[in-house]
Amino acid sequence: MKSAFHPTLLAMVCMLGTSSAAWQRLPSADAPINLANQAILGAKIQSSASIGNSSALLNEGALEASKVPAGASHVVITLGAQEVVEDVSFINEGVSGSVTVSCSTDMNQWVSLAQAGFDASERLVSLRFAGAQAKYVKLSFNASNGASIRSLSISGPSKVSDYKAVQVKEKGTEVDLASASSGAKPIYMYPTPTNVGDNEGARQTFKFPKTTERFRTVVYDLGNTRTIKKFSAAYSRVPTRLEVFAFESLPEKKDWRGKLTLDPAIFDSAPIVASGEDSVGKGLMQLSPKQPVRARYVALRFEPNFDKRGVAGLAPEWEAMAMAVVVPYAGVLKELGLMDGPTYTAAAPPSEAGGFEAIKISCGGGSQLVLISKAAIAQVQSQLGPNATEQDAINAILAAAGLTPAAATGENGSNGNAPGNGDEDDNSDSNNGGGSYVGDPNAPLNPASLSALGLSAYRGGGTGGTGPFDEPTEDDDDNNGGGGGNNNGNGPPIIIVPTSP
Repeated sequence: MKSAFHPTLLAMVCMLGTSSAAWQRLPSADAPINLANQAILGAKIQSSASIGNSSALLNEGALEASKVPAGASHVVITLGAQEVVEDVSFINEGVSGSVTVSCSTDMNQWVSLAQAGFDASERLVSLRFAGAQAKYVKLSFNASNGASIRSLSISGPSKVSDYKAVQVKEKGTEVDLASASSGAKPIYMYPTPTNVGDNEGARQTFKFPKTTERFRTVVYDLGNTRTIKKFSAAYSRVPTRLEVFAFESLPEKKDWRGKLTLDPAIFDSAPIVASGEDSVGKGLMQLSPKQPVRARYVALRFEPNFDKRGVAGLAPEWEAMAMAVVVPYAGVLKELGLMDGPTYTAAAPPSEAGGFEAIKISCGGGSQLVLISKAAIAQVQSQLGPNATEQDAINAILAAAGLTPAAATGENGSNGNAPGNGDEDDNSDSNNGGGSYVGDPNAPLNPASLSALGLSAYRGGGTGGTGPFDEPTEDDDDNNGGGGGNNNGNGPPIIIVPTSP
């Protein structure tokens, strides 16, 4: 599985032409979604054994690493929803050994999907296998030495367009704006990578060819103007210089065929917003500009073997993957949605985000999480009149969606069996539980009564736990409808938002 000498960025594609000729803009393509992504509601580290900082595996880009020890270790990732998986990869930083990928839909029966051996010099470890239904994916390592891995990717046929971005009331976290799941796309790349169109290319890992060119350049369109505080990239372990350029607009021109082009001479005069040198070939750089940068377009210009510039001959292949452009704060979670062509957007800081109200319902013998956006609540509250409260609006929305109250706030049940009780005892808990609602799991998702309020519903991708807001309290560990047990939030959450105009 050895790969040739390569650079590493996340989210890039190829560019035709010569260094002196104008580059042609790349065609748009719907990229596969990385299911090992902390930004997908419900995706999380289910469990790990002996792997340090395992949560970093869900970090898109090359921001953090997880430690794989010598000997046996494993990690189990819960996906946001049951998905078909057919590809797993990660960046290797010196581990030698083997990895086995297996999957399960219920955490009871596991199916082995693929196994591969690799040595410390292999930068990218990739396993491709026949598609399999999975809710849980396990990576089992048997390493001869301890070292780090980062930028885990789990993918299948699901595309970015299958997901919808929503803002959720939660702690702000760093988000990689250069990833396909954030709505970014590479629009220029030079020279042309050798693996465009294959599985690695679809996963946005690219191998630049042997060339006499001095630079390897990637230009990203982030989708909108963003405030950026950090740039990060992993690449082949050779001495490399990295320069970063940022633009709110690009001086593109149309050629005689009407295709957009970019003259690379722009980089001779444009200011460099961040730069750095990896003189020993660590294969990783994180750069911070002197102050946050506002830009829609970001160009990364790599110079491999910059310390040997005067040596004649072809530079070896160079691989790029796991590049990150990091926004300071974001509270955006992506939900699996039944809609065509949505795009991801960066969220405002939590103090500015609209947020959601989380409501648990009893449904089909289990429980279900419903997320109602603040915008939807405000819209219906306005429709109900000046004396209506937020709770009036919530009740109207739930009723329109076919969900009816089953218990008043704090109503008590027996040993946690009633939806209002979240404890394992038979004591009265007048303040425990917030009431619940009952719904028909086979009912239409968007009845006419909901549409009449100007609202739409989507099924999201979260499952288990207590949803995206709070950790369960200490006594909230039973398997009933009243607390944060195994039935709390089972099934994809229902997301109710205003209908797009």
